[in-house]
Amino acid sequence: MLMWLLLLLLTIILSTQTENITENENAALKHECGSHFLVARNRHVRSIGGRLVVKDEFPWVAAVFRRRVILDYPHWQIDKQLCSGVQLSGIHVLTAAHCLIRRHETIDWCRHKYRIELRYRFVILQKEAVVVMAGSSCNDPLECLSGSNIYYVNEITVHPEYDPCLNENDIAIITLTSNISRTVGSPICMPSKNVTRSFHMYAVGFGLDTRFWAASQNRMDRQLSPRALERMRSREGGEAVDD
Repeated sequence: MLMWLLLLLLTIILSTQTENITENENAALKHECGSHFLVARNRHVRSIGGRLVVKDEFPWVAAVFRRRVILDYPHWQIDKQLCSGVQLSGIHVLTAAHCLIRRHETIDWCRHKYRIELRYRFVILQKEAVVVMAGSSCNDPLECLSGSNIYYVNEITVHPEYDPCLNENDIAIITLTSNISRTVGSPICMPSKNVTRSFHMYAVGFGLDTRFWAASQNRMDRQLSPRALERMRSREGGEAVDD
């Protein structure tokens, strides 16, 4: 159900963006998406759960950051790593909606259970405050930030039925100002309507490092069974996992 909702949301959003991908571009994505490695010569290496991933593995994983302007624009620096993302096309990145809203106001609204419409329960971050690091050339993005893998945001679109108090429909699409270079990253494959879920799945991204109970700056993967996935979704009210 979640994967079908993602596909439906992408269809709705792409139909309303000013920089739509064409039918030909969409067909081409299906032939080049989902690569395990960006570099073909490394594709014989098989991934193993619970470890640091290697260079150019999972090239569709992105990191979403909040930036802080220093003195005058365009001088800025990274303020905080917000969340993981996944590249859907040359200019679209999928992430969690709660990563792109101002949390303090939302927590207050939810705590007091204000009776207001969904769209007034959260404030989306300004697009100028968000940047995306695409590709998988480096496991620690804070050590590898460069002009070649940093992309700026043209638009942030949150699911129209996102409920920050219940964490329902917690997905958003970031539209970039320019296409991600094929030498930097490649898109993941989107599911079809009748896709069959695999018994084992992998969580890939910048998650929670349980050794320190802090956000991990390193890109990691871990194999998940359906039972483990359901347990992680319910743990701590869903705060610890962005799936």
